[in-house]
Amino acid sequence: WYKAELFNKAQQEIAERTHAEEALRISEEKYRTIIESTLDGIFIIQNDKIEFCNQRFANLFGYQTADDVYGRRIDGIFTAEYLKKISNLLVFYDSGVNKTDQTVCKMQTIDGDIFDTEVQSNIIIYNGLPAIQGVIRDISEKINLAEQLRQSQKIESIGHLAGGIAHDFNNMLGGIIGFSELTLKHVFEPEYVSNNLRKIIRKCDDTAQLVQQLLAFSRKQVLDIQPLNLNSTIEGSLKFLQKVIGASIDISHDLTSDISTIQGDLIALDQSITNVCINARDAMPDGGIIELQTRNVTIDNLYCRNHPEAIPGDFVRLKITDDGIGMDEETMNVIFEPFFTTKETGKGTGLGLSMVYGLVKQHNGFIVCESEVGKGTSISLFFPVRIDKISEIEPAKITAISGGSETILLVEDEKDLVLILQTILEEYGYRILKAENGVEALKIYDKNRKDIKLIISDVVMPKMGGARLYNVIHTKNPDAKFLFITGYMLDESFKLKIEVKQLDLLNKPFRKETVAKKVREILDR
Repeated sequence: WYKAELFNKAQQEIAERTHAEEALRISEEKYRTIIESTLDGIFIIQNDKIEFCNQRFANLFGYQTADDVYGRRIDGIFTAEYLKKISNLLVFYDSGVNKTDQTVCKMQTIDGDIFDTEVQSNIIIYNGLPAIQGVIRDISEKINLAEQLRQSQKIESIGHLAGGIAHDFNNMLGGIIGFSELTLKHVFEPEYVSNNLRKIIRKCDDTAQLVQQLLAFSRKQVLDIQPLNLNSTIEGSLKFLQKVIGASIDISHDLTSDISTIQGDLIALDQSITNVCINARDAMPDGGIIELQTRNVTIDNLYCRNHPEAIPGDFVRLKITDDGIGMDEETMNVIFEPFFTTKETGKGTGLGLSMVYGLVKQHNGFIVCESEVGKGTSISLFFPVRIDKISEIEPAKITAISGGSETILLVEDEKDLVLILQTILEEYGYRILKAENGVEALKIYDKNRKDIKLIISDVVMPKMGGARLYNVIHTKNPDAKFLFITGYMLDESFKLKIEVKQLDLLNKPFRKETVAKKVREILDR
């Protein structure tokens, strides 16, 4: 009896174990089916290595199978931009905050192809230890479509600008023509001539700034990061901004006097401010008030707990407030998503705020939106404070710009500009060789390779443009120094085409001192 009882008990345990194993197998099979059938890449990172990924993740990065990815170091797969995000998540986790990060960034396949991604990441416990779990989606097609729609949105906005811009241009050109004609009548009065020429230059500077703002409004540009005073940026934008917004909206500003310095791109910040204000205008169909406010703020861990998108540290906050119709919580949760819009069909593409979101992220900042139905909306843009104090940056030191005797190859198809640049550079002692396009430039470079210390090249030229010229010369001499000049707003794809770590660029038109200073800076590197 006893043996039979033991036998029955053993049989029961075997049956239970078999049933449990079968249930586990079915569960794992379901799990594997779900993981492998998704269109998103799924991965787990632990100890700076890929501990798990699905087949879709492997395919996104150009690997044949998931097994080819297991155990690989993450710095050989992910870009530096995403690795920084991972590092921030771990810092938060160590301080007791488990955040979920959602970011849009570029990735690169093992073949070198660049693609746009949206990645959501968070901390989990995997095999008893903290790990990064991520879901990655290829949004390249979505980004391309968004760019096409963004351009069409600009056409709509340009309609609001046309009258005011034409008025400004006519005033500026009127001043330039007027002072020029007056000068011609007094060519033998040096003081009168010099005063008028200074006025003409100021008018030209104003015109050039207006053109830069218009180009920024219609294009995506390479960011030119430099120390900036956000108050000065806002004050410089107000006139242009009022023309975009229209007369039915009053724009006021409350700018703190002791504002800290940030690292930013002037044109991108102009573009961000404009887009937020356009959105605010559309929320006030019967008119209203938009206020721009700047403050120095310190973001702590408590604020980050209440605002998942926030980052701890010292920031300059630009708060743009309207007294429009406001939004409910459901709308606020999706306003920065591409293509989301509350406007009627044909009245907007839903890309303005998503563009602002992307630009602020490029500046290592973040956005917070607060709104209530019927009580208006506040959108706050947070930009990290530059370590340097304003007093160490703001005062301009007048120093003489030195020249040199180096040989420079100037590649430009606009004859008037060639003459101007040649004259400027020869005044500073440089020897100038000239070419009208990239093909001619290559012939001259091959004959004078040992002497040429810098190539100044236009970007768009007949026969061969600047990007191709750069690549051909760099196969001959990887250390060749380039300075690009252009009248366009170049996008990130140009930088990717030439695969340059530091892009030296001057936008037309430029001043004599600017050219000389930039040339000397590159040559002395």
